[in-house]
Amino acid sequence: MKVTSNSWQTDARMIYRSAISKKDSAKAGIEAKETDFLSRNTDSVTGLSPQDTGSGLQMKSSAPDDSVGQLAAELARSETQLDVRQVMSKAMKALTNLKMSSCMCEGKEAKKIAQMIRRMEKLIKRIQKKIKLLGKEEQLENRQKRAEKQKQFETAEQIRDDLRGRRRKRHRDEREYARKELIEDSRTESNEMIDSMMQSMGFSETGGMDLSAVLGDMGSIDITV
Repeated sequence: MKVTSNSWQTDARMIYRSAISKKDSAKAGIEAKETDFLSRNTDSVTGLSPQDTGSGLQMKSSAPDDSVGQLAAELARSETQLDVRQVMSKAMKALTNLKMSSCMCEGKEAKKIAQMIRRMEKLIKRIQKKIKLLGKEEQLENRQKRAEKQKQFETAEQIRDDLRGRRRKRHRDEREYARKELIEDSRTESNEMIDSMMQSMGFSETGGMDLSAVLGDMGSIDITV
């Protein structure tokens, strides 16, 4: 049997594409789970029921869509530069509103807004970083396509592995950051609610009391996929 150069290249190309197809399927399954995780985690942190908190307090959240936690979760779900820039626009608008509010507040309220401003500024830095990371990932994708077109399958596979590793690390970091910020939003709202209740009953403010004894350890929320 005579094996020609063209037939060998065709077989190699088919084997390579078959392997890539299987990896793509596995990757799609992982990314679907990651997206589902973020949706479930947002709901679990911002919509706790009395049974979840172990107390008789109603913990249904009324957190705005432009809170740091909500925007961090939206950022983690964004996979294009356009989507990320939309989150940036929301964050910049929220930061402007916070700075305007800080000019009209004093005392404890001013300190609380100052903390929110710092969190929002940190979020904006992460958004800027993600835009750069997505740009680098796009460059790697283009290099991979060129290698495949030139039948440099080994090089293409190396680039693909590098790209997959970068995205896996980015997704992990983004999920963890979003989880922490969602929990912080929930804690802040809970403290405000307790302060309001104490004041309405004629007590002094809680003065930054630790609500962990009342609400349980919010940081122990199960976020496994």
